[in-house]
Amino acid sequence: MSPRTFQFRLHSDHGDPETSAGPPLLERLSDSGVWEEQQPGLTTPPFRLSLIALLLCLRFHLVSEAAERQIPLRQLRATLSVAVSETWDLEAYRAEFQLQLDPTAGAAGLARADRAALAALRERMARSPVARNLTASIDAQIIVELAG
Repeated sequence: MSPRTFQFRLHSDHGDPETSAGPPLLERLSDSGVWEEQQPGLTTPPFRLSLIALLLCLRFHLVSEAAERQIPLRQLRATLSVAVSETWDLEAYRAEFQLQLDPTAGAAGLARADRAALAALRERMARSPVARNLTASIDAQIIVELAG
């Protein structure tokens, strides 16, 4: 196998009980260039499960920190790109998270998602169990920003 890049994307709704009841939508870019929905289970290839676990762990800690800071999260979109060597060793990953805030939260609620809060979200995500248990040689990038 030659070096590869695996790509995933995730979308989840938050804040509104009517739309946030379900699990996040998780997709993987197939070798043929088609986004395929992922429903992790016992038949999912284990390496793919490990990459999905990374993305879901990062999401969990972002959402938890946002809730603790009372950041009015409405929607979350994320992408994960993972570079793997020909021996299946993780070399790098880039996780990008776009946050859409609830516009009905008012100025005070929206102001909670300032630069310091976004930095705290990134820090908590970097310390999440799956991310911190990867080898230190992996080039890890976690980006958290507000949707424009």
